[in-house]
Amino acid sequence: AGLTLAAIVFPLSIGALYEYWKSGDVEIIPALIIAFFYMIFATIGAKLNNYFNEKTIELSLSILLFLTSIYFFYRSYSKQSNN
Repeated sequence: AGLTLAAIVFPLSIGALYEYWKSGDVEIIPALIIAFFYMIFATIGAKLNNYFNEKTIELSLSILLFLTSIYFFYRSYSKQSNN
């Protein structure tokens, strides 16, 4: 997981950030606040990860992704039905 994060985060994020910056779509203060809390909770999550077995982590991730997909499906469907 650490290798993947190191290999992907910077090239993808920096390029995308630059493009959004050029178009004026970057709000610095909210982005810094979110990044700060992301660093805190990512560190806590990484430390807690050592206390759970792999099956529990995979199950919790699958439930989170399932609920997220339901949310986005609902948002997309409700926008289409309003048109």
